[in-house]
Amino acid sequence: MARRVLDKDKYVFLQRPAIEIYNKNEIVSRERQIAILNKELSFYRISPLKLTREIPSERIRNLLLNIALIVISEEKILNEFLSMRKLPLKKISRLVEEPSFLLQKYESYLAAYIVLFYGEKYPLLTRYMEYVPNTKQDQFVKESRIYTGIAVRKSSGRTIVLTSQGEFLAVDNTDTSIGEVTTGEMLSTKNHLKMPLLLLLFLLIVFSGVSYTLSKSISTTVIIRASGEVRMKYNELGQMVASKANNKQGQKILEDAIFDEKDVDTTIGEVIEQAYIKQYIKEGDEITILISGEPLPEDFFHSGRSHERIVDYQLTYRINNDGNLILAEAP
Repeated sequence: MARRVLDKDKYVFLQRPAIEIYNKNEIVSRERQIAILNKELSFYRISPLKLTREIPSERIRNLLLNIALIVISEEKILNEFLSMRKLPLKKISRLVEEPSFLLQKYESYLAAYIVLFYGEKYPLLTRYMEYVPNTKQDQFVKESRIYTGIAVRKSSGRTIVLTSQGEFLAVDNTDTSIGEVTTGEMLSTKNHLKMPLLLLLFLLIVFSGVSYTLSKSISTTVIIRASGEVRMKYNELGQMVASKANNKQGQKILEDAIFDEKDVDTTIGEVIEQAYIKQYIKEGDEITILISGEPLPEDFFHSGRSHERIVDYQLTYRINNDGNLILAEAP
């Protein structure tokens, strides 16, 4: 199992965009490969447009790349994916020692990478996705929101590209053909509610004062002890406003923590995840959680992301919920 853990860091995508020399015949061949790829992805209920809606960070893309290559080398897991057209996330989680909820969040990207790299069916695309052994990378600073990639689909006045860093992005360049390398400014593909401007301004005026007051008022403090110790403070809105490490291990946890959201459940779950990744805790260990100020709901740890992490890692947890001692064991 230890060898597999090391494999997760074996390769990284290059930061510098790939350089492609214009070749008409190659563009035509690449267009054919893209048509086949889009059809194959549809078997797994994935499309390039869907992939633009949840773009992993550079760290996560590198992790997914390595996991995809590991899965391709595991015949039983690969055949299950190909036959069931769905990733066996629990088995992959155990194999690579990554939490299943993380794999589930980026399941479509991981599946797309497996489809791309398995069987060498798309050489003109995978050649463009440059990855190398995980050594010191070249320092490259790109222009903000300007991206270069192979056009894989055109939709609603935008072009979806596959970058050499493994991203599927929508850009504003529509003067290109499928298979060509193009550059453009990234566009958002997430759906947003459209609200009349006057109504929006009215709501902002009504609630801005109240929200500001609540956001500055500390309501709850949570301390997590898992070899590393981390203290987090939350406002009346339930959003984290400050975090502090109480020892060296806690500092290491906070350095790599990525708080996609600042709510209590997400932040506690991320701290537990980082403690597990850094091996400050292992399966079956006990963690201590101290809550002061406004207590958390009695059923807080019965569901949600924190609950998922505790269950996945089979942790025993001891909780002092502002004086109410709770002892529990994950199933």
